[in-house]
Amino acid sequence: MKKLLGSIAAVTFVIANIVATSLPASAADTVGVYLDTFPGTQSYSAPGSITALGNKLIFLQRSDKLYAYDKTTQITESLMPSGSVIQGAPFAVAGGKVIFNAWISGNPGQELYATDGTLAGTGLLKDIIPGTGESQPGNFMQFGDRVVFSTRDVTNSFYELWITDGTAMGTAKIRNLNYIINYGSAVLNGKLYFQAASSGYGLTVWSTDGVTASEVAAITPQEANLTTFGDWVYFNGDSTNAALSNRSGAISGVELLRTNGTITEIAADVNPTTNNNSWSKPTNLVVFNGALYFSGQDGTHGAELMKFDGNTVSLVKDEYVGAGASSPWNLSVFNGKIYYSAVDAINSRELYSSDGTLAGTGLLAEIYPGSVVCAPMAFMCFGGPNSSDPRLFTEFDGKLVFSAVNGVVGGEIFAITPAVLISSVPAPTTPVPTTPAPTVTPEPISPQFNAIESRSFDANLGGNVTVTGIRLGNISKISVDGKVAKITSISESKIEFVAPSGKPGTPELNIEFTNGSMSWSNALTYLDMKVEKAKLDNRIPKPVKATKPIKSVKKPKPKK
Repeated sequence: MKKLLGSIAAVTFVIANIVATSLPASAADTVGVYLDTFPGTQSYSAPGSITALGNKLIFLQRSDKLYAYDKTTQITESLMPSGSVIQGAPFAVAGGKVIFNAWISGNPGQELYATDGTLAGTGLLKDIIPGTGESQPGNFMQFGDRVVFSTRDVTNSFYELWITDGTAMGTAKIRNLNYIINYGSAVLNGKLYFQAASSGYGLTVWSTDGVTASEVAAITPQEANLTTFGDWVYFNGDSTNAALSNRSGAISGVELLRTNGTITEIAADVNPTTNNNSWSKPTNLVVFNGALYFSGQDGTHGAELMKFDGNTVSLVKDEYVGAGASSPWNLSVFNGKIYYSAVDAINSRELYSSDGTLAGTGLLAEIYPGSVVCAPMAFMCFGGPNSSDPRLFTEFDGKLVFSAVNGVVGGEIFAITPAVLISSVPAPTTPVPTTPAPTVTPEPISPQFNAIESRSFDANLGGNVTVTGIRLGNISKISVDGKVAKITSISESKIEFVAPSGKPGTPELNIEFTNGSMSWSNALTYLDMKVEKAKLDNRIPKPVKATKPIKSVKKPKPKK
């Protein structure tokens, strides 16, 4: 099944010689090729950036070729003229456009470009250094509906910190810096946390509100992706640093640290032993089911999948048994699981998944069949023959798409299709009767809401929100001012989601469930970015017929 545009082929999702082995008992995912854009088996054609933009997938392939795949038409379109050079991956989205660095022959040097996923809507956003100079924008970091990024100054000696809303007028400089690099950024209480240096090249933790920027703590992270978990931004760093508020002589090495913008402290001593100089070096942090998961070593095992619940750290699974390191990379949450790449004693870097339990963690699919045995202490062990190196996980088209390599299609876009998406519609548990059954009025199954906790919500930027109650498994969609929120975890008693930006003051929250919907205009009130709870008085929406969807329910008045 192919649709062609010139010489570009877009192949819909198919299975392509992928072997699923050591599958977790609870897994029922399908893994296969999603787009085969370039014919042949070249591994170097693996996409270098993947970004979802509505019904389009924007991706960079063969280092300098930018494409948009439309899931409706199943057509892949080239977005840049021949001879252009695209740099600065990964990309980010501002004002409904993907922001990136590009150079086109005959035009300004490496400058700020944007695309809406069409050829006509792709072009220069701002020539930051006019003339023959080039600003070389990069390190794109998502900040709500805006993008913070770095440029080089006119002398090409130092860096500058900029922000854009996707328009030329809305693109402005924040401040000068000596060095910036994006190993992963985080948003907390209306500020973006990142790594930079005002002098030299010793990266420390900084924050910006989009207008000004300053150093938060003189701690040097070790290539750590800063991640928001609760009221803190977590990262790794030297636990002996004098800037830490709870530094202890008994703790040493690179450990799990955290900051709230005022206090920076040790969150956990993951490796309390003397093995390997007590370095746990937690990396690839991600929040899943109310806990922080990461790759780290506890002194007994190599770098493995670990979990921090806010108080204690535990090993999820010793994948590479003993001192060997499976080195989980690129952790990404999708549809009730964590997906990532790892190695073991038999396979090189392949696709793994975990539901947070020992039994539910393991190799999901051997995308590139064959074995390349890694050295027991190898940290990377990817590349070369028989290594699929899955990365750049991106949710799109009801799937988790990613970049990988195999021996059939080479480096292309693959996808994980879950057998069952998280849904509010329960599966039938009894056979359909062969004779008419008496009509029975069912009990109401609508969710009941107790409280909404918006720990880091900012009306201008969005943020993390938690809703508690009962029967919340029936919830199918959450929106803020008409923008769909991303649900990160869901259970009968709690649902967590990332809210997009809304109207300042009283953004409207709308929750849709099996037999209706409810909306509130004050549930995510700005509240000066403090931790507050909007009480919902245990409201139980009235059940309605499935053929008559509810647009809204009378909005309750907030309690003081």
